[in-house]
Amino acid sequence: MSAIAGPRALSAAVIAVGTELVADGRQDTNGATIGLMLASIGYETATRTCVADDEELIAFALEEAARRVSLVIVTGGLGPTVDDVTREAAARAFDAPLQQDNLLLEDLRLRYQRRGMKFSEWSARQAMVPRGAEPIPNQAGTAPGLLFIRPNGTLVALLPGVPHEMERMMTEQLLPRLRDLAAAAGGDGGGGLVTRGLKTTGLNEIEVQTRVLDLFDAGHEGGTTLTLLASPGEVSVIVRGRNAAAVESTWTQARARLGEHVFADDAFTGLESAVARVRPRESSRSPTAESCTGGLLGSLITKVPGSSRWYLQGWITYSNESKVASLGIDRQLLELHGAVSEQVATAMAEAARQRSGADIAVSITGIAGPEGGTQNKPVGLVYLATATEASTRVTRHLFPGDRQNIRLFSARAALGRVRAEI
Repeated sequence: MSAIAGPRALSAAVIAVGTELVADGRQDTNGATIGLMLASIGYETATRTCVADDEELIAFALEEAARRVSLVIVTGGLGPTVDDVTREAAARAFDAPLQQDNLLLEDLRLRYQRRGMKFSEWSARQAMVPRGAEPIPNQAGTAPGLLFIRPNGTLVALLPGVPHEMERMMTEQLLPRLRDLAAAAGGDGGGGLVTRGLKTTGLNEIEVQTRVLDLFDAGHEGGTTLTLLASPGEVSVIVRGRNAAAVESTWTQARARLGEHVFADDAFTGLESAVARVRPRESSRSPTAESCTGGLLGSLITKVPGSSRWYLQGWITYSNESKVASLGIDRQLLELHGAVSEQVATAMAEAARQRSGADIAVSITGIAGPEGGTQNKPVGLVYLATATEASTRVTRHLFPGDRQNIRLFSARAALGRVRAEI
């Protein structure tokens, strides 16, 4: 595979396939993740596009992108169902008729068999490969990816739309190859785009900006740019430029100013992974007690492989009755202060720690909305508590956004509290 040269080098287009992304308002989270991954190795994402499950439209988007950039990544539409038409669209766009890959077909049969799933003619569609394309192994699912090298040198990668499948294939299969290409094209500081990132928690976007504001102007003078990317409970700082030394200097200053709020020295490590990494010892175990998040905190924690070594158990006590029955919360405490209160958050965390015998427990109680708020307790009000043998700490928060955002803010803030206690 030869290095890509010329003005289009290290430019990328990301295409997300799925009618739900266009017509139903579902967010394309894959595109943002891929953009950060590519930025970390020197690629600059020029465009991000969402396309419905339509073979002709996908083919058109592929043709256009492949002419303009050096890398095209498509997610979605590789499964076995009738609306999965990305491979057919690629075959049409690149005049590469579909052919059955017998080795891939046998591997699919074995995968379905191991999972106790019925293998059908629809399942076998995933073994159809456009002529000249290279299958990309999918260790986390059934649908393989596909890799093309176009006559003009453009790389086109088709990946599944399931986030954890896409992320694993990007990390294990695609990024190592792209990193080599980026280095050959100058992405190691020889004229290509150099990118450094970090992620923070416990500060909002404006608070992060305040700490690094002068670096925006200083960075421009040195040929670097800073970008802040905010998501519920996290803010990423991205430093880009073509002078590796200038990028490193700006990044180092930003990191120093953000201090203890930095939980990752890249822009795509999740807070849950960062918390898992700083567990002080194997015997350190933590339970959770959740109300308004309904198990979201536990779900984030258990996304991380190996979390069973430290995540002990969780209580989802959504109603007052369950708080009393499952955690032994005093009913009079609920009646006097209400479920969304400092006192109840404290009692939930302490009960979770005592009942589990763990060294640290965290609790969440709040009003996620859109209903249930009052003048004294508005929608977005959340109390978080961490209980250890030495003490219990409670914080009051007023999180913005809709129900989904408030729940995500709450869960990530709770992770941040656990990390701070550790």
